[in-house]
Amino acid sequence: MSFDGVSLRAFFTPKDIVSITEEQLREVDRLGYRAKYIGRFAEFFIEHDPDTLDTTDKESLMEKFQTIKGVGPYTAAVIASHAVRDHSAIGFDVWNRKILARELLGLNDA
Repeated sequence: MSFDGVSLRAFFTPKDIVSITEEQLREVDRLGYRAKYIGRFAEFFIEHDPDTLDTTDKESLMEKFQTIKGVGPYTAAVIASHAVRDHSAIGFDVWNRKILARELLGLNDA
């Protein structure tokens, strides 16, 4: 992939990741509970190239991400914002809410 004349590369592709066992992701790479999801994400992105996903229909995009076992609305928004560069998608959880309340509103929570 290139951007503004600069070649961008990823260290790992989804095809590279699916060959790694959950046990290795958990024990060697120390991903803990996330280890069981990484392979599922990789399988999804082998079948759905993030550069070709239609990002115009947000509801369909979020539903498509939620077909990955273990992905709910929050994780779907995180995937949309990071994997397909959807700047309108915000993964907003309790910790984000507390940080923003404190930093923007001067409150402990909002």
